[in-house]
Amino acid sequence: MRRLLETYSNFVFETQIKIWEKTDAQDVSKVLRDIADHYEFDGFCLAIDRQASGHIDQFAKLHDWPEAWIEEYRHLELHKKDPHPHLVNSRRTPYVWNENSFASQSDASFVLDVAAQYGLKAGLILPLRLSSGTHALSLHTSKPTVNHDLALAMELNLLAVTVADQYLEIATTGTNPVMEDGELLEALSETQKEVLRWMAVGKTNWEIATILSMRKRTVDYHASSILKKLGVASRMQAVNIFSKSQL
Repeated sequence: MRRLLETYSNFVFETQIKIWEKTDAQDVSKVLRDIADHYEFDGFCLAIDRQASGHIDQFAKLHDWPEAWIEEYRHLELHKKDPHPHLVNSRRTPYVWNENSFASQSDASFVLDVAAQYGLKAGLILPLRLSSGTHALSLHTSKPTVNHDLALAMELNLLAVTVADQYLEIATTGTNPVMEDGELLEALSETQKEVLRWMAVGKTNWEIATILSMRKRTVDYHASSILKKLGVASRMQAVNIFSKSQL
């Protein structure tokens, strides 16, 4: 039975705080290791602008991939056959994959066969539409399949956005970002702040409409306005700003 999401777990909120406290990319990587362990994945990779480059060193920023797999990826020029960059660029929702996902595509199947030799047999990939571009968090396992449900995907999606935003801020400025999120939130109306509060605990627009006795299309309008006023590209980025402002 699928686990229904009433609110994000305590692990999510506690981990967000740990991420925001980090001032070094390697420290963020250590938190990613904890995230992978918590959700029972063997490894991870934060890919930045993956679809823009075939060079693995340019897009794989935080990862614990085996060095032998990276060398094989370079040597065999697997970026020319890897199906994931295209999927990350074209999809907006998380997706799972395993060794059989691309059986009808010989090139893609070859990439997955090679990956499996290094323990990357299945995984979950979370495309991230951020104001800085299209990125992705990839989590993999040596098991043949991934146990995937909506609640897990939503929790991981929020954590992935938090990690990517923090990593990019550190990479750009070399420091922990200045907490100016409270000022951004002042641009929101009181109703929009209330909508965002419920978004931040994992409620859908339909659920928020029920809670606030509004029409769903009204909540949809407020949600769209929130993204514009905060200057972000995704719901999860807006939630990330709100959650950080509560520290």
